Amino acid sequence: MKGSYALRTEVIDFAGDVRLQAHVSQTMTGVNRILLKPIDPLLAKHHAGTYLPVNISGAKDHPQIKLDVKKVF
Repeated sequence: MKGSYALRTEVIDFAGDVRLQAHVSQTMTGVNRILLKPIDPLLAKHHAGTYLPVNISGAKDHPQIKLDVKKVF
């Protein structure tokens, strides 16, 4: 993660990648695991089972975590 944290205003602004060894379907159980199986190849990039570029911004007490969809597909 790269970004900044303002000490006075307590505002955060980070961007980075989440990389898991497991495929996204392997993080679920039951029916969800079966439904996510077709999505595994779409999210398996950069030598990771699951690759998710994320942005974290907002106030320290209420951060907003967003998936950067443009980088996923």
